[in-house]
Amino acid sequence: MADPYHPTIPEARLDREAVIHFLRQKANSSYANRISITMLQLEHHDILLRAIKNVLSTDLAIFTYAQIIDGLPTAEVVEDRRLPGISGDHPIDDHEDLCHGCVDKAREFRDNWDPTVLRFDVKVIYSN
Repeated sequence: MADPYHPTIPEARLDREAVIHFLRQKANSSYANRISITMLQLEHHDILLRAIKNVLSTDLAIFTYAQIIDGLPTAEVVEDRRLPGISGDHPIDDHEDLCHGCVDKAREFRDNWDPTVLRFDVKVIYSN
């Protein structure tokens, strides 16, 4: 019987489509074996939800998600992450501030998002 956690790539078909199929198969198998945090005991469920909400309420989380909503990181973030010696003209270098409303949209999304939609590997949920 095939191991759902370790599907094999057909040796004769190492083309792009085979690799994409392999990765989709692996991702689907992994996702199918995940469980909702609603399966936790109530005490653990509440603690995990509170931890997730606390992390998402940090300024860094809001700023990071606002950049995703904006579609570009700020120039400061790019400069902080740019490898030494890599430079050049790029429109992102002039993106100093987030577009108007992105932070508000990030907060709105956070406030309306339901963390119980997250699914985790059983080993993560029930590890000691």
